[in-house]
Amino acid sequence: ENFAAFTEWEKSLHRFSLNNELKSYVFDLTELSFSENVNLTTQVDEFSNACGCKSGSAFMSVTLISMITYFFVSDLKFSELTGYQFLSYIGVVLLAALTGKAVGLLHAHWNLIKLARNVRERLTHTYALKHVS
Repeated sequence: ENFAAFTEWEKSLHRFSLNNELKSYVFDLTELSFSENVNLTTQVDEFSNACGCKSGSAFMSVTLISMITYFFVSDLKFSELTGYQFLSYIGVVLLAALTGKAVGLLHAHWNLIKLARNVRERLTHTYALKHVS
């Protein structure tokens, strides 16, 4: 609702937390127009509730396609595939999915921090202009 609360929220973004609660934010900053507050609320909700699923599935798909392509290009036969190799391939695909998920979550959090920093800089400028006048 105000500049002080916004800066406190922005600082909280830099603290590490494994809290998996879905949070919903509503911004009503007087320095911003109604549409800017709605846009900010939408972007913050999108970034803060990101799950990393798109990047996880992309990493997993690329890895799976690469492994299948390698399997057929190298002239291996299904009958030659051992249980250990099969489990190793599944492990690599799952690791790729988890890596992609982590990358997606970090990317969303980084975008959230950048957005908050940009808004704070704008608010700081507006706040300084109001107090100079």
